[in-house]
Amino acid sequence: MAESLLIDFSLRYPGGPLVCVDELRMAADGCKVAVLFGASGSGKTTVLRVLAGLTRPDSGRVTFHGETWFDNGHCLPPQERNIGFVSQDYALFPHLTVSQNVAYGLGRLSRGERDVRVRDSLAWLGLDEFAGRRPAEISGGQQQRVALARAVARRPRLLLLDEPLSALDAPTRRHLRGELHALLERAGIPSIVVTHDPAEALALADEIVLMHDGRVLQTGKPSDVFNHPSSVEAAQILGVDTVVDGIVESQDGVLVTVNAGGVRLTAVCHEPLPAGCAAAVCIRAEDVVLAPPRTVVGSARNRLEGTVIGAVEEAGLVRIALDCGFFLRATLTRQSCEELDIRAGTPIEAMIKAPNVHLIPRIFIP
Repeated sequence: MAESLLIDFSLRYPGGPLVCVDELRMAADGCKVAVLFGASGSGKTTVLRVLAGLTRPDSGRVTFHGETWFDNGHCLPPQERNIGFVSQDYALFPHLTVSQNVAYGLGRLSRGERDVRVRDSLAWLGLDEFAGRRPAEISGGQQQRVALARAVARRPRLLLLDEPLSALDAPTRRHLRGELHALLERAGIPSIVVTHDPAEALALADEIVLMHDGRVLQTGKPSDVFNHPSSVEAAQILGVDTVVDGIVESQDGVLVTVNAGGVRLTAVCHEPLPAGCAAAVCIRAEDVVLAPPRTVVGSARNRLEGTVIGAVEEAGLVRIALDCGFFLRATLTRQSCEELDIRAGTPIEAMIKAPNVHLIPRIFIP
């Protein structure tokens, strides 16, 4: 898809941080959903507000399909950009009905056309029966749909959604993740979503823009960004559970032997890495398979003997800390933990497939 959105600006908040986005190019055609992902304070919402025309940068340039929205002294007003904006608190008018909220902003249309757009938007999102209710009389998930209906009813060229699920309880968020992506696809409007939730980013994104400290660290498809972080900083933000220092010993084709704390691992790397190259070894907890010692299971190249240090249950899964010559994390179901008798001091074997060991080159050792 064509790169039709260019974001290149610098903005320093008085007495605060600098947000500097350097020539970020994004596809903005069809139903592409781009997610700005990163921790709170990384600059995601600032990018959204600059696109909406609500915040004016100190310098730079923003263009959409060749139209200049910002270029140093020139700043196109928000109302002339034809953007749909959904804020994290939805900003619904409490005294207006659902229909009236959706109709807000359509004042330039004739009464008949306005009614058609409201009716179509409510039907599209399954809100017909709630048309006469006020926001306080519907659920959080329904309010989220009303805010989306209001934004889409204007037939915008670009949709901007700032943490659209953050105001919802956890079960509702999980339910709406996939549904929201389907709705955005059906709307057929290019969309940019801000979130700090990894699960939400993976569920919604066609493209991810990883941000940290006011700058872009990495962009790409969700699987590429999450499985192949471009830096140690990116790996930590993306929640990679194990990041340890290693030294490349040899490479045979795409298979690389790396020494991490005296433990040899085999990784897959499509780039040439000379012997002596220092590299960060990255392993996700979900890619680690545990079994009793000396059990022949699977075809993993990396089989590490270790000892359980501890285990903590989180959100239905158990996070296991292991000593395998270096600190390693794994995740298991509660049932698997019981079957393996996981507790501090339990001997265990950790198995990791070579493609699941990601290397990030650091420096070259003479």
